[in-house]
Amino acid sequence: MSKIPTQWLRHCETEEQKEEFKKFLANSQGIFDVLDGILADELDKLERCSKKDYDKASWPYYQAHQNGEREAIDRLRRVLPKF
Repeated sequence: MSKIPTQWLRHCETEEQKEEFKKFLANSQGIFDVLDGILADELDKLERCSKKDYDKASWPYYQAHQNGEREAIDRLRRVLPKF
């Protein structure tokens, strides 16, 4: 069974358009899988933290930025269709 976030179908005005677009998305699953892998790698890079990072005077701002990047990547991964 497919899981398609509603954001992907908002532009469809009819049920026919929705079904056609779902088929298009299903045929594009390989691209979504690659993108999900890329985003997972980026998230993994953010998780790695060196001792030098803690020595930064601007550590709170750096950490807030890292947290924002994690949230953005997580949000993108959540809207990727799964078939």
